[in-house]
Amino acid sequence: MSSAREGAWLALWKRIGARGDAGAVYRDLIARYAEAERAYHTLAHIENCLGELSCVPDAALDRDALRFALWFHDAIYDTQAHDNEERSAALAAQVAGAAKLAAPFGERVTGLIMATKHAASPAALNDQVMVDIDLAILGKVQSEFDEYER
Repeated sequence: MSSAREGAWLALWKRIGARGDAGAVYRDLIARYAEAERAYHTLAHIENCLGELSCVPDAALDRDALRFALWFHDAIYDTQAHDNEERSAALAAQVAGAAKLAAPFGERVTGLIMATKHAASPAALNDQVMVDIDLAILGKVQSEFDEYER
């Protein structure tokens, strides 16, 4: 377990004013991303996404909503289902509600996760950043992409 990764999660939880057991939510997410049937939507993908967000300089971004959404955007992963994003968004909303976060925050997170369904070109800046980050690995040089795939 990466203590830096967990520390970043705990700091996010505190910064957004979430209540409840941040560690339990973190452990649940880690377990989900470690499921055996996952090939791409793993913890490595989440870490890559969070790293990409740290490289985006725009001060207008809702960084905490983006971070929360990135953690949850692939939490539900069923290769036979077509509603993974909806179910991941619902899980994020459930956690946000249980953590007593303001409804607008949960709604922003849900919208960001739904943007990763890639059903349409996003119009809002935060949605654009979310989509770009989700797909960023596809634009890396071949050697970096190959390393990520391994």
